[in-house]
Amino acid sequence: MALLGADVTNEPLASGIAAIRFLAQPDGLRRTHLTLRGPYTENSYNYRKWVGVELGAARIVRPAHFGLDAQQTVFFRCEVDLYDRLAWKRDYADSTPHITVYDGAESWTARAIYGALIEFDWRVEINLSKIILLGKKIDIIKEIPVEFGNLMKIYSSCFDEELSIARIVSMGKLERYDKLIELIRYLSCSVANR
Repeated sequence: MALLGADVTNEPLASGIAAIRFLAQPDGLRRTHLTLRGPYTENSYNYRKWVGVELGAARIVRPAHFGLDAQQTVFFRCEVDLYDRLAWKRDYADSTPHITVYDGAESWTARAIYGALIEFDWRVEINLSKIILLGKKIDIIKEIPVEFGNLMKIYSSCFDEELSIARIVSMGKLERYDKLIELIRYLSCSVANR
């Protein structure tokens, strides 16, 4: 299965969203990206023709969420100037470009993140890479990418303590909730000052 998207390149926004996502779900790390379309099977659509295309200007519009029984998703709904060219899908006409903030099974985490996000104005221009095929989560135990260093910078700027992978993984629900709220507040102020 393949998804089309683009990496978000604004800092501290990109690292901040990745930091929220990792704090909420420390099972893997993903670069902050805008999801455009998909998933596709190898022969379902000629999606590869879009890889490498410049998207132009894009903006975060607002936080949004949806929840199914076993899946809770919180995301930023986005507008992309050239999106209409690749947006139509016969089986899902309402596809929406978005940046995922949380995608997991815990409804309390989704509610906490969404509740904190809606308190702030997130309307901001975002810089994007060219369209890419989105990859899987990075296994943090096997690979610690450069992006993880950026997360640690965000954590050390926001909190009075250094947060290691082991520390994040061992947090209880209430402490994780408090840290998530604090991190969202910190990121919203950082983004507003740009």
